[in-house]
Amino acid sequence: MPAAKGQVLNLRAHDRRFGIATDVQYADIDDGFSHGGVPRFYRGALRGLRRAVAAWREQQVEFAIHLGDIIDGCARAFDNNICSL
Repeated sequence: MPAAKGQVLNLRAHDRRFGIATDVQYADIDDGFSHGGVPRFYRGALRGLRRAVAAWREQQVEFAIHLGDIIDGCARAFDNNICSL
């Protein structure tokens, strides 16, 4: 609603805090390498994500976004990996 003539409209800025994670790549398999040769720490992926979530909670993050794969494509038993999440 517009302010009336001579009235000050008090607008309050709202900061939002986002947590972003990308390509967690969890799999219940030994560490290895991606198809492109990048080192992957499959089982440790969830530990890393838990550390990120703990930091987001400390920082009072309001929204969390994950971009990419949560479960690695090399995961053999998809159902077992879903249960781990």
